Amino acid sequence: MLIARMDQLDLIQVVAAGSRGQYPHVEEGGFLYDSDAYNDELPYWTYDYGRPHLIIPHTLDDNDTRLARGLGWGQAEDFFVSLRDNFDALHREGEQTPKMMTVALHCRLTGKPARAAAFARFVDHILRHDRVWICRRNEIAEHWRRQHPARDSVSQP
Repeated sequence: MLIARMDQLDLIQVVAAGSRGQYPHVEEGGFLYDSDAYNDELPYWTYDYGRPHLIIPHTLDDNDTRLARGLGWGQAEDFFVSLRDNFDALHREGEQTPKMMTVALHCRLTGKPARAAAFARFVDHILRHDRVWICRRNEIAEHWRRQHPARDSVSQP
């Protein structure tokens, strides 16, 4: 059962190690996006480097490092309940305004048996809802670029 879930973990992983765009040197350009920001819940464009650059904010809230840092999640059940409750709130809010939930996972943390089982329960929970897109950050970046393209000029509002 857990082996089958590992395939789902790969599909849902939102911070893929080594993925194009993770914590780049933005000034050099050529990156699809970066996630070195914690200041918002939805992607946005910045023009700080003289050209459009896409930011897909990261999270410390729905991040399994809380399991290791002693920040409110002591057990796998805490992990599940927090993810589920945050998802449910965002799903309700998303009926009016689109929302994005980042879940940051690390194999050394979520890969432990009890935590993997808790995450599998979370995946099962969200799959029971409609109008949910489970994707990687590069897919979000590509979608955002198509649906919300950057302005042509940095001087435009």
